[in-house]
Amino acid sequence: MNKGKSLQISAFIALGILSLTAGIWLSQTKHSVQENDPATPLQDFAFEDSTGNVRNLNDWDGKPLLINFWATWCVPCREELPLFISAQDTHSETDLQVLAIAIDDLASVQKFMSEMPFNFPSLIAQVGGMEMMALYGNTGALPFTLAVDKNHQIIAKKLGKVSKEDLDNFVDRLL
Repeated sequence: MNKGKSLQISAFIALGILSLTAGIWLSQTKHSVQENDPATPLQDFAFEDSTGNVRNLNDWDGKPLLINFWATWCVPCREELPLFISAQDTHSETDLQVLAIAIDDLASVQKFMSEMPFNFPSLIAQVGGMEMMALYGNTGALPFTLAVDKNHQIIAKKLGKVSKEDLDNFVDRLL
């Protein structure tokens, strides 16, 4: 294995350990939904989804988004996923789109999704997802959720596991 590849793998493992530690701390700490006033524009992105197709922000033009940053090894992330699946199901008649962004590799996400199928896309961002979260004030903790209006403005965010009440609050603001 070349030195560059070894360094990249080491950095990914270190980020995983940091995120796991932060996730455990977050699961023990109550965080509230933060309003973004004024709203912050969501930056464009391009990540492959779990089927290998490159997706970017304009794939969801005109749709409000619930974006959840997660990882297969993040216990609070795994615990909240059924709420996002239910929200997508409940609001399938609206334009609301749940979108997962995995801080993980493709093989791990595909294996997880074979055990817990999603009814929404999961993008494979790896370290790029950490960089994206940092744009919105998160220095690396999971889970992290953004409520994005149909004009791609972030109107609220939550660091830590969402509750049904948090999701209802996001949905009420988006629809």
